[in-house]
Amino acid sequence: MRTQKANRRQTIFETRRWRRGVTCLVSLLAIILSCAVWGEAADAQVFIPLDNLPASETSEALAISDNGVVVGRSLHGENSTDAVRWTSTGNIESLGTGQAVDVSGDGSVIVGCLGCDASGQGGGPVAWSNGNADAILQGEGLSYANGVSSDGVVVVGHNAVGKALRWTEATGTVVTDFLQGGLLGGGVFIRADGASEDGAVVVGEGRTASGPTAVRWTDDLGAFSIGDLDGGDFSSRATAVSADGSVVVGTGTSEAGEQAFRWTSAGGITALGILPGIDFLSEAFDVSADGSLIVGAAASGPGPADRVAFIWDSEHGTRILQEVLVNSYNLDLTGWQLTEATGISSDGQTIVGNGSQGAWMARLFDKLNSDFDWDGDVDGDDLGVWQQKFGTMSGTPTEMGDADGDGDVDGGDFLIVQREFGIDTGLGGGSSGLDGLSAGVPEPSTLGLIAFASLALLAPSRRTAHFDRVANA
Repeated sequence: MRTQKANRRQTIFETRRWRRGVTCLVSLLAIILSCAVWGEAADAQVFIPLDNLPASETSEALAISDNGVVVGRSLHGENSTDAVRWTSTGNIESLGTGQAVDVSGDGSVIVGCLGCDASGQGGGPVAWSNGNADAILQGEGLSYANGVSSDGVVVVGHNAVGKALRWTEATGTVVTDFLQGGLLGGGVFIRADGASEDGAVVVGEGRTASGPTAVRWTDDLGAFSIGDLDGGDFSSRATAVSADGSVVVGTGTSEAGEQAFRWTSAGGITALGILPGIDFLSEAFDVSADGSLIVGAAASGPGPADRVAFIWDSEHGTRILQEVLVNSYNLDLTGWQLTEATGISSDGQTIVGNGSQGAWMARLFDKLNSDFDWDGDVDGDDLGVWQQKFGTMSGTPTEMGDADGDGDVDGGDFLIVQREFGIDTGLGGGSSGLDGLSAGVPEPSTLGLIAFASLALLAPSRRTAHFDRVANA
């Protein structure tokens, strides 16, 4: 009787093992067959209108991370806003009443104000991280957070009495208010707006006897005025800085009026140039990591309809961004007027801004759906993201493992990862321009590991081996 029971159990487990084996073989066959299309790219250059929150009038994009997280504000009512975050596909999420003004390189730290109104008044400065809003820049009265370093460690801003502030979790709030000589000498560093990748260089605005001045601050040298453009009343301010702190951008005053500028220690401060027919003013808002691309806005008059977004590089000079997107990238912008470009990713391949129909994002490279870390290829790091987030449901951002954009991370996303695995677009690490896709073939070891893992499931388990021994006893 004992032997008969054991035999029946063995038959059941053999049947289960056989079914499991068939499933594994089918999966393995699907993986092997998919290699025939390995190397397909996805998502050509695109222009993405960013969503609004329900019942909001419009939204404004203010900054972008290296992996496509956009932050800003959604306006509703006369003077009320929500701080918002968009995923790389344009879906919107509210962070609460207030404004989000900057984001770290990996999108994990967002800074702004919580509880403030559309003018930035009320509430207090916060850093959103891991779903929490933590108070920052405390101890110096009413304060404002204006920027965060790419590594997410350093937050910069100012307070209501005109002192520039720098904050880290380790040091707390540090006041950096006095200029240490520089081109003009004396004065006060009143507002910090941008920081280098590690926060070692901070830029913003100071006040001197001659007028407002763009400022560059380092820990060892303190705050220095970087001067102003030639001609006109003395007035300049710095808004952003390259990853290593060597390139500063902002707005100065020349004989032609307010103009966007680029500063380096070797070349000093130089105007970006005037667009034809648009000579009222121009402002630089952001710069790529290597300092080679600058975005901002120019205007031919005082009204919103007079503004146009621009992009600058050393080869082409200042150009109307909308014309570049249409003529060079064949993007359809019918019905849109791009009025300002407020942010650019470190590699210069993604730009965000605002226009006649609200906030927008332009992606200028062939992004792979499973390139979750936005480094231009699909490799073990992206597979690791999928593995870590596997089973996550309900609204998972695309950059967090949801390759097919259906709101969850499952086997369908893995199929996209394995199909694109090994592709290198050549656009990671600050590359500029479209160099085309390199359709990589997976290493034989990769296929071998997948095959081995699948076939390993066919081997008898300890439990079935136990029943084999019982049956044969």
